[in-house]
Amino acid sequence: MYDRTYPGRRGLKPNFEEGVKGFITWAFAQECCLSEGGVRCPCLKCECRPIISDPEEVERHLKRRGFIKNYWVWTYNGEQLPSNVQRTTTTHASSSRSHMEHREEFSLISDMVGDAFGVNVTYDEPQDFDQEELPNEEAQKFYQLLQEMNTPLFEGSSDSKLSMCVRLLAAKSNWNVPDQCLEFFAKMMLDATPTKDNLPTSFYDAKRLVSKLGLEVRKIDCCTNGCMLFYDNEFGTNDGSLEECKFCKSPRYKVRSKAINRKTKDNEKARKDMEILCNRKELELKVKPNGKLLKPKANYSLTSEEAKAICRWLNELRMPDGYASNLARCADSSTGKLHGMKSHDCHVFMERLLPIAFSSLPKHVLNPLTEISQFFRDICASKLRVDDIVKLDKNIPVILFFGIPGRPSGKKNVHWLTQKELLAAHVHVLINCVEVKPYLEAFNTSYFQSTGEHPNTSDTHAYFPAWFKEQLSCAVAPTQEIIHLRNLSRGPVQSANEWHTYFVNGYKFHTKTWTEGKKTINSGVFVKGVTDGGEDDFYGTITHIYELVYNYLDCENKVVLFYCDWYDISARGTKIDKKYNTVEIRMDRSHVNEDGVL
Repeated sequence: MYDRTYPGRRGLKPNFEEGVKGFITWAFAQECCLSEGGVRCPCLKCECRPIISDPEEVERHLKRRGFIKNYWVWTYNGEQLPSNVQRTTTTHASSSRSHMEHREEFSLISDMVGDAFGVNVTYDEPQDFDQEELPNEEAQKFYQLLQEMNTPLFEGSSDSKLSMCVRLLAAKSNWNVPDQCLEFFAKMMLDATPTKDNLPTSFYDAKRLVSKLGLEVRKIDCCTNGCMLFYDNEFGTNDGSLEECKFCKSPRYKVRSKAINRKTKDNEKARKDMEILCNRKELELKVKPNGKLLKPKANYSLTSEEAKAICRWLNELRMPDGYASNLARCADSSTGKLHGMKSHDCHVFMERLLPIAFSSLPKHVLNPLTEISQFFRDICASKLRVDDIVKLDKNIPVILFFGIPGRPSGKKNVHWLTQKELLAAHVHVLINCVEVKPYLEAFNTSYFQSTGEHPNTSDTHAYFPAWFKEQLSCAVAPTQEIIHLRNLSRGPVQSANEWHTYFVNGYKFHTKTWTEGKKTINSGVFVKGVTDGGEDDFYGTITHIYELVYNYLDCENKVVLFYCDWYDISARGTKIDKKYNTVEIRMDRSHVNEDGVL
């Protein structure tokens, strides 16, 4: 009955085939078969649950899968138990039926394993494998999964390790359970069960076991209104390539705000702001006779025909072999736009083609572009003459007219400055302002005349802000600079914006606390400072970044201060190697007289 195949699974034995035919003939002649309309199939997959009326189908099941284990007495097919074992087997049959109901999930898991590897498997099949021939690597994975499928979590359990892992992943998929929650469930099951060998220890363990099945993961786009799936099937052979829903016409992809045609920030509101903030009369809105508003174009802008002419010129342009790529592919003459230019293409365009391409612009616009093009060509040259370097050094302040302002990054916090912090910040901004330098020198002279001593740092911090404010309030004919200094003398507001990251001239600065736990450090600073002996080098670490706000009558100005812990620059705290110009700093010695740096 259980001696089904030859070694190596090379076919069924004749005795087994005859036994199957005998069982079918006997089973279909029983009264229970006539009353139920069929036979309960006793194969490993069906396990006497479904009723099958076709004898040939039952024969195929038994030849392919074999009988369920320990089914010596065919009780589910009409055979009566012997009287001497009737009592003992009643309870066993009841528990066996319950066990078969619980084994339904094992059968589903076996189907999943079989589908993954493309073979027919049964619940107890790995126990009958012949070990005479060693399986290949793919078969070993298959056998290992079958073993995981057939091994219960513990004695009497209706779940295996594989089925439990599948159920965990199904819970995550169906209800979007977080990974940390699944980790908690796995730990809770380990603590609650008597044996912990076969349970998944973590979400990663469950995912690693199920990943051996090779289940495919595929994302399918859905209409935003739920009308359809963008997926090729029997209802639509070209649905996967559609760009919009064929029912509600909603777009498949989200439109990027910067890719919308004719959408620009140069709108009427921006032009109205220009009238208030900028002195560009030629760009302000003009009212037409019909009442509509006209936005004059800047003198550096091109018309659509000029832009298309440049693209047509690039399409016809020929370059030497190996000098540049095909720039014609980057020029769209129908729209007058350049796209898809690589880094080397941009270098060639900026260094060689920029003055020629924009030669139609006015001279006062074209000349700076030509100088910038020559500047980039010179600094990228492999050889330069000395007089060219001297010329570049003189022209850099003129050419690099654009500045890179500082900008904060991260979360902003509001910090209320104490009176001591507010006074220290106010004085630090004043003594580092170029326009205030003449007033500071006048204060030093006045202080020396009244006391006979030169003011020290404490005297400047204590008396200079009030003296400076009084001097500006007595100004008879206030100019624009006087008004600016008068607003500056009032000091910043008490609430300052605090940041943990700030970018200045392309450099990134962090506070000391924000740098902790990171692999990089951006909290160190170095500045030139003035001491009693002249200029000296100061080294420190940023502790706070405050953005001071000055409320003027017409606008709001801001000044950024880096509050730092400065290290001792004396011989006790700093060691300088004069031969190699290296500096060693003692981190445990600090300099407490200064706090901030602009």
